[in-house]
Amino acid sequence: MSYWCGSTWCSHSSGRV
Repeated sequence: MSYWCGSTWCSHSSGRV
């Protein structure tokens, strides 16, 4: 699972938006 800026949540693995 990667981190991405979707329509619900932002930043998952990392701490950036």
